[in-house]
Amino acid sequence: MSSASSSGSWAVPGLVRRYDLTALSGLARGHSLARISAVTRTPAGTIRHRLLRLRPRIGAVNNAHAIAIAYRNGWLNELPPEPRPPTTLTPRQRQILTLMADGLTNRQIGAQLGITAHTALAHLRHIYQALDSTPDPPTALASRCHTVALAYQHGHLT
Repeated sequence: MSSASSSGSWAVPGLVRRYDLTALSGLARGHSLARISAVTRTPAGTIRHRLLRLRPRIGAVNNAHAIAIAYRNGWLNELPPEPRPPTTLTPRQRQILTLMADGLTNRQIGAQLGITAHTALAHLRHIYQALDSTPDPPTALASRCHTVALAYQHGHLT
């Protein structure tokens, strides 16, 4: 089988292709689309397009939600947890983290909890700091995806 046909083979029949898992793994590690593109030698536009096609197949509203769905379904079980010291999140931080993993925006999180989007963002920044999830270089997309992944890896989300 050629590498082109093998790279597009189904990891989860009819739902997730192997290259989708490669992109999700990169996002789970906090990598930007540009870095995933460089590592996989796939144009960034192709990576972006694959993620846009994947999300409706799995019921995700954004990439952080896709990461959560992948962990819930065991699709990223092969990805070793990143080492982090034990940390405790407040009940409010866990609540906000859960909503972020469910695909909500800062504005939606704020509306659901009766706080402003700015306050939701402040809580998220504390969560990023607690989980040491700010990627290099920091981007909103990479931070959210990496935070959700770390939360699953270290038992803050199940």
